[in-house]
Amino acid sequence: MQLNVPDPFNMDENKRWFKKWWPKGVPINTTFEEKTLNELLDEQVEKYREKNFIWFLDTWITYGQFQDYVKSFATALTNLGIQKGDVVSLHLPNCPQYIVGYYAITRIGAIASGINPTYQPIEILHQFEIIRPKMLIVLDSLYEKFIKPIIKDTNIETIIYTNLTDLTNIKGVKKAIGKFVKKIPSGKVDFPGALKFSDLIKTEPGEINVNINVK
Repeated sequence: MQLNVPDPFNMDENKRWFKKWWPKGVPINTTFEEKTLNELLDEQVEKYREKNFIWFLDTWITYGQFQDYVKSFATALTNLGIQKGDVVSLHLPNCPQYIVGYYAITRIGAIASGINPTYQPIEILHQFEIIRPKMLIVLDSLYEKFIKPIIKDTNIETIIYTNLTDLTNIKGVKKAIGKFVKKIPSGKVDFPGALKFSDLIKTEPGEINVNINVK
């Protein structure tokens, strides 16, 4: 399908609010290079590889670590049969796994579609009927209540599940106690063949050769 790409949109710099209230030194109009999301990420990693990028649950993730996660997970998705144009849904709250998943999905030319974690099952099913995802990445604690009741009515072939602590330094006894006392939400995912996110990000990264038109 050929999309109609609009001409660059420029603001009228003579508008009153630009003259009176616009902050000095901030351009009103600008141009953007035609680059993919992952090309922009790779450029930033070249500059800031060892710098901190994400802070979550007492854990820093550097630019370099984040890129490594993305490359490994992108390779894992490819190995699982996800191709350019396939839809992968993300049923996750704000957490590093969402960001890693989003970048990995777009890195291979697939389509990332977020599911609001506050949606009820019927709302999620409605979205699934529209986007028809091939794969779902879900927080383990959300699966039983929100996904299990509707999964039989979807076309989802593969489920990847993750726990909030998967990309944190919370390990061992502390992690187990946190789950036991319900401070760290967790849940069971009994979908046949469900895969662990924490295993897939250990995949040896491979070459991803996908032609992505940024327009």
